[in-house]
Amino acid sequence: MVRFHVNLGGNVTTAKKKQAALRGTRGLKVLSRSTTTMKATRQQGPLIVTTLVYTYKNGSTTRWVATRYIGQWGDKNANIEITVGGRLKDRTLLTTVLNKATASVALSG
Repeated sequence: MVRFHVNLGGNVTTAKKKQAALRGTRGLKVLSRSTTTMKATRQQGPLIVTTLVYTYKNGSTTRWVATRYIGQWGDKNANIEITVGGRLKDRTLLTTVLNKATASVALSG
Protein backbone atom coordinates (compact mmCIF):
# COMPACT_ATOMS: atom_id res chain seq x y z
CA MET A 1 0.00 0.00 0.00
CA VAL A 2 1.21 3.49 -0.80
CA ARG A 3 -0.77 6.63 0.00
CA PHE A 4 -0.06 10.27 -0.89
CA HIS A 5 -1.52 13.25 0.95
CA VAL A 6 -0.58 16.62 -0.57
CA ASN A 7 -1.07 20.22 0.53
CA LEU A 8 -0.65 19.00 4.09
CA GLY A 9 0.35 22.34 5.59
CA GLY A 10 2.09 20.67 8.52
CA ASN A 11 5.46 21.19 10.12
CA VAL A 12 8.18 19.05 11.62
CA THR A 13 5.96 18.33 14.66
CA THR A 14 3.44 16.56 12.39
CA ALA A 15 5.24 13.23 12.90
CA LYS A 16 5.07 13.73 16.67
CA LYS A 17 1.33 14.40 16.42
CA LYS A 18 0.87 11.25 14.30
CA GLN A 19 2.84 9.23 16.85
CA ALA A 20 0.67 10.57 19.68
CA ALA A 21 -2.49 9.75 17.70
CA LEU A 22 -1.35 6.14 17.33
CA ARG A 23 -1.38 5.57 21.10
CA GLY A 24 -3.74 2.77 21.95
CA THR A 25 -3.20 1.02 18.62
CA ARG A 26 -3.07 -2.73 19.23
CA GLY A 27 0.51 -4.04 19.30
CA LEU A 28 2.03 -0.65 18.40
CA LYS A 29 5.82 -0.46 18.38
CA VAL A 30 7.42 2.77 17.20
CA LEU A 31 10.69 1.72 15.57
CA SER A 32 12.06 5.16 14.70
CA ARG A 33 11.34 8.82 14.04
CA SER A 34 14.01 10.83 12.28
CA THR A 35 14.48 14.03 10.29
CA THR A 36 17.04 14.39 7.51
CA THR A 37 17.69 16.10 4.18
CA MET A 38 17.31 14.34 0.84
CA LYS A 39 17.96 15.32 -2.76
CA ALA A 40 15.01 15.62 -5.13
CA THR A 41 15.16 14.32 -8.69
CA ARG A 42 12.53 16.75 -10.02
CA GLN A 43 14.03 20.11 -9.00
CA GLN A 44 11.96 20.23 -5.81
CA GLY A 45 14.79 20.17 -3.32
CA PRO A 46 16.52 20.00 -1.08
CA LEU A 47 13.87 18.05 0.78
CA ILE A 48 13.50 18.13 4.55
CA VAL A 49 11.96 14.77 5.47
CA THR A 50 10.72 13.39 8.76
CA THR A 51 10.00 9.66 8.78
CA LEU A 52 7.99 7.74 11.36
CA VAL A 53 8.34 3.94 11.22
CA TYR A 54 6.16 1.63 13.30
CA THR A 55 4.52 -1.78 13.47
CA TYR A 56 1.12 -2.79 14.78
CA LYS A 57 -1.02 -5.91 15.02
CA ASN A 58 -3.85 -6.58 12.58
CA GLY A 59 -5.42 -9.81 13.78
CA SER A 60 -2.50 -12.22 14.10
CA THR A 61 -0.43 -10.36 11.49
CA THR A 62 2.19 -7.72 12.21
CA ARG A 63 1.94 -4.79 9.79
CA TRP A 64 4.90 -2.49 9.02
CA VAL A 65 4.28 1.20 8.21
CA ALA A 66 6.50 4.15 7.31
CA THR A 67 5.01 7.64 7.05
CA ARG A 68 7.15 10.42 5.64
CA TYR A 69 6.46 14.14 5.89
CA ILE A 70 8.21 16.16 3.18
CA GLY A 71 9.05 19.85 3.01
CA GLN A 72 10.21 20.82 -0.47
CA TRP A 73 12.87 23.44 -1.30
CA GLY A 74 14.39 23.11 2.18
CA ASP A 75 11.16 24.16 3.91
CA LYS A 76 10.63 22.71 7.38
CA ASN A 77 6.88 22.84 6.78
CA ALA A 78 5.69 19.54 5.37
CA ASN A 79 3.37 19.92 2.40
CA ILE A 80 3.41 16.24 1.37
CA GLU A 81 2.82 13.04 3.32
CA ILE A 82 3.65 9.63 1.86
CA THR A 83 2.79 6.42 3.68
CA VAL A 84 3.78 2.89 2.72
CA GLY A 85 2.65 -0.18 4.58
CA GLY A 86 2.42 -3.91 4.32
CA ARG A 87 3.80 -7.13 5.66
CA LEU A 88 6.80 -6.99 7.96
CA LYS A 89 8.81 -9.16 5.55
CA ASP A 90 8.26 -6.58 2.76
CA ARG A 91 9.80 -3.64 4.66
CA THR A 92 12.93 -3.52 2.45
CA LEU A 93 10.87 -3.21 -0.73
CA LEU A 94 8.49 -0.75 0.92
CA THR A 95 11.43 1.41 2.02
CA THR A 96 12.72 1.46 -1.57
CA VAL A 97 9.28 2.54 -2.81
CA LEU A 98 9.14 5.28 -0.17
CA ASN A 99 12.61 6.59 -1.03
CA LYS A 100 11.92 6.67 -4.78
CA ALA A 101 8.52 8.32 -4.27
CA THR A 102 10.06 10.92 -1.97
CA ALA A 103 12.82 11.88 -4.36
CA SER A 104 10.55 12.10 -7.41
CA VAL A 105 7.35 13.62 -6.02
CA ALA A 106 6.52 17.06 -7.40
CA LEU A 107 3.64 19.43 -6.84
CA SER A 108 2.51 21.53 -9.78
CA GLY A 109 0.70 24.81 -9.88
